[in-house]
Amino acid sequence: MRAQTLDATETNSPLNSQSDLNNESNLNNLSNDKPARRPGRLELLDAVAAMDVPFVQHEIAHRPVLFVNDPELIAQVLHAHAASFEKSEFQKRVMGVAEGSETGLGNGMLTSSNAVNKAQRKLMGRIFSPAAMRRHVHEVAALATAERDRWADGAIVELGEAFMRLSTRVVARTLFSWDLGSDEERIVDDLALIGSLLGRSAAQRRAGWEDPTVIERAGAFIEERLMAKVAERRSAGMPDGYAADVIDLLLHAQAEGTADGEYVVTDRQIRDDLVTLFITGAENPRNALTWTLYLLGRHPEAAQQIRDEVRAAGADTADITLDTLQRLPYTLQVFKEALRLYPPGYAFGRRAIADVRIGTIDVAAGTEVVVSPYALHRRASLFERPLEFDPSRFDKSRESQRHQCAFLPFGVGPRGCIGGGFALMEGHTILATLLGSLQFVLVSNAAVLPEPRMTLRPGGPVPVVVRREVARG
Repeated sequence: MRAQTLDATETNSPLNSQSDLNNESNLNNLSNDKPARRPGRLELLDAVAAMDVPFVQHEIAHRPVLFVNDPELIAQVLHAHAASFEKSEFQKRVMGVAEGSETGLGNGMLTSSNAVNKAQRKLMGRIFSPAAMRRHVHEVAALATAERDRWADGAIVELGEAFMRLSTRVVARTLFSWDLGSDEERIVDDLALIGSLLGRSAAQRRAGWEDPTVIERAGAFIEERLMAKVAERRSAGMPDGYAADVIDLLLHAQAEGTADGEYVVTDRQIRDDLVTLFITGAENPRNALTWTLYLLGRHPEAAQQIRDEVRAAGADTADITLDTLQRLPYTLQVFKEALRLYPPGYAFGRRAIADVRIGTIDVAAGTEVVVSPYALHRRASLFERPLEFDPSRFDKSRESQRHQCAFLPFGVGPRGCIGGGFALMEGHTILATLLGSLQFVLVSNAAVLPEPRMTLRPGGPVPVVVRREVARG
């Protein structure tokens, strides 16, 4: 979804940092001493992480790029000096306009300017209020229970497909009051397709497809269904038994003629806001939960500890509430550790719009700044043995000693993910619902490698065998 400033990397100039890079073997393949080549996004980010330094200065496509990989420096970029940075122009161009493709996110929250983003957050943030979260946890638990109950003992389930279906239902139900009905299968398939291809240029998206318009048709269908819900809501109002949702908030603002600076709620703006929330709200939890179950499959002792915790709290037989989740700390620790190792938003860019000083670094206007949670979470000075799965890192006593920007799955500051708290609740609730009564056994012991697309996706299918636990007597 994010690391677009890394997509067209030509590494024909040396990296520079606070360390002597001539001694950094991890970056030998990126220096002038080697033939120019185009490393993968994660290869470059792995190299930045392995250096374990606060920042790296580099040139990409003849433009200065600053990789910021230190919690305090990141806090300055994203929070203290946030007004001195706008969204990366390259990222906005690819994710927003997408070369004219209808699958672009337009002027949604992921790609809008700082001024528009602030107004969007003010309007739509209400859907994540404490009262709304108490309601949402019940909705998430009910949908997760329905998904759990459809799996027979011994069934082989592909985690990516299962969690795309579940996360799509969750975002549709909680944000749009929408039960997908007969369109569900196509909507889920189209969202999966968009998530696998969006974030690359149109030419790259079309590469390898016999029909180059397949991605455009998928995006057009998603847009058509969303705007049909908007038209339905305009004429019929909110269905009985539902609380106000994002569609209601946008339509009310439009009817009132609300304009907050550059943010004007036109039909096109409603489209952009809904498409952005729908795509990201399905794609991010799909990947986060797939990675979590994959890691638990490789560490069955952690899965058993979650199962024991869920049962001790009575959460395997009773409705899950926010209070229930407070009694399931280890389950949340596991989810956070999966987000540390495989953050869906693995990198994102900012562009300096004014000269600004960050720590000891003078950043000139026009400089592209890259923040990579993936690279940050792999710094050995921040996380001991960073490549190992260790949920105890997020025990409260250890977590409280860490800089708040050392763990960055949802960003921070005025442009931090509006649904970060919701995402933690969603993952926490789904894991508790599934693991209280099910075991997931990986079909293959082969390692699954990450693939950086719109988000950090598993590089292939992750099939598991579902085993039902014997009910307690």
